[in-house]
Amino acid sequence: MAKINRSYITYLETNLRKHPPKRKGDRTRQSLLIAAAKVMNSAGFHAMRVGDITHTAGVSDGIFYFYFKDKNDIALTLLESFLSSTHLISGAPETESTSPFEQMCAANLGWIEGVRANAGLMRSMYQLADENPEFGLLVYASNRAWSRRVAQSVVRNRSLDDDLQEPVFFATSLLVGMMDDLMRRMAFYPEPT
Repeated sequence: MAKINRSYITYLETNLRKHPPKRKGDRTRQSLLIAAAKVMNSAGFHAMRVGDITHTAGVSDGIFYFYFKDKNDIALTLLESFLSSTHLISGAPETESTSPFEQMCAANLGWIEGVRANAGLMRSMYQLADENPEFGLLVYASNRAWSRRVAQSVVRNRSLDDDLQEPVFFATSLLVGMMDDLMRRMAFYPEPT
């Protein structure tokens, strides 16, 4: 079984290397986004400075301001892309088993590995969601959509009546919330114990 790359930064770097945009300006913009991802992944959104991004990208501050208004602009651009791409870093590896329990365990382990590989980006996503209400709505809508997909899958795969859709969605939402809190304590803001 091949190991799944769970790092969004590696995904962005590989994509830029394998499919570079034709225009130099587009490549520079992508390099700035990768640099911002690296800075956010190590320092978080609050500690990130434009100078950190430009230093990591190897460009001047003036180049940065040609492509982005400020650190909020690049963070929103990057984190909206990250949010819409979390399926790339969280998929479950293929398993031999068809047991629902083993499939659930594999999916959860895939999510945990993805969060750990991108802990700083995930932490930054929640930091920005607290400061930017519009982005916060996107984050919470994404969580609701994920809960809805899982609930629909459970109802479909367990041949449950459609009238159980809402109770299953509620239970799934509770489990997603517990997993989010667990990952915050394990990866975003690790507790010493």
